[in-house]
Amino acid sequence: MKKKIVGIGVAIILIILLFCLTGCGNEEQKTNAIQNSNENSQNVPTKEIVQKTMAAVQTEKDGKWGFIDTEGNLVIEPQFYNYNYLGFKGGLVAVQKEENGKWGYIDVEGNLVIDYIYDNASFFSEGLAAVTKDGKYGFIDTSGNVVIDFLYSDGRGDAYNNILYFSNGLAGVEKDGKSGYIDTEGNTVIDFKYDMVGQFNESGVAWVNENDKWGLIDKNGNMIIDFKYKGVQDFSDGMAIVRNDEDKVGYIDESGNEVIECQYDIAHPFNDGLARVKNDENEWIYIDKQGKEKIANMTRTDFSEGLLVVSNNDSLYGYMNTDGNLEINYQYDSAEDFSEGLAAVKKNGKWGFIDKEGNVVIDFKYASASFFSK
Repeated sequence: MKKKIVGIGVAIILIILLFCLTGCGNEEQKTNAIQNSNENSQNVPTKEIVQKTMAAVQTEKDGKWGFIDTEGNLVIEPQFYNYNYLGFKGGLVAVQKEENGKWGYIDVEGNLVIDYIYDNASFFSEGLAAVTKDGKYGFIDTSGNVVIDFLYSDGRGDAYNNILYFSNGLAGVEKDGKSGYIDTEGNTVIDFKYDMVGQFNESGVAWVNENDKWGLIDKNGNMIIDFKYKGVQDFSDGMAIVRNDEDKVGYIDESGNEVIECQYDIAHPFNDGLARVKNDENEWIYIDKQGKEKIANMTRTDFSEGLLVVSNNDSLYGYMNTDGNLEINYQYDSAEDFSEGLAAVKKNGKWGFIDKEGNVVIDFKYASASFFSK
């Protein structure tokens, strides 16, 4: 569920949450691809990484996490205390073998590719992942070679560390108290002059902060929107939430046009062409990109892959489509968003997976389950 924007403090949290790294964790056989990051180590040639759609599942026996494929085959036995909650990205996932232990990376067959040597570890994006050592961030490639040295910090507090990743060829990083952008070789592209920065989206725009106000820039550092908003959220479905000085929120497009005026106290991002807002009658409704009400009196989260988790008075869950019609009947004790065409659902105390027609694809047998990713 997306968070509401309540001024600059919460806006910062919202942007950070979009960058958040570690979520849910090995010391096992080490392959020749393991690379320690000592200064004297030699680079390991980057190997081709196999990608596969996987989901993390947890057993009741010892609470450890393993991974299954979309057919329900247990590909990697439960053995990890924690793993990066975004799952496999680029064919690798960051895992933690023991509580409070170091982080490393495994591939889709469970082979340890990068040893457990990092204090924290991100997901791979554009071939690189942010990792931390001794309180500083650097970036490694998929063979564990250190591509960008450990020079950076996040500057956003201990509760929201490990938020760095590359998007559109750039990563927003902080150094010596100011934030800017580097490319995948570590070159400074946009100077370190902002109090805080977001990440660039696919359209090449990013939020930046100066003196507690947010503005929008392009990849050359040119201002698209001046520093004028108290709070912002990253773009989703081509729209971004903004908060004005009157503490009302609305939506702008990527050109900076205020498409839906700031009139709501609470608003959520657009997904599948709809967004959830609270109206003047204190009711949750869904609006389209023209601001027109489409679905009324809804209390759940946001659409994913065209379906929304909904519940009835008996606290049973099902799924509704974007027309407001019930697509999958109320029958589950709990339900999660769809990803890669499947959703984790809970029934009789166990988790399994269904498809968009409500067919059980993976039986109900897990203590917990996450979404599929690759």
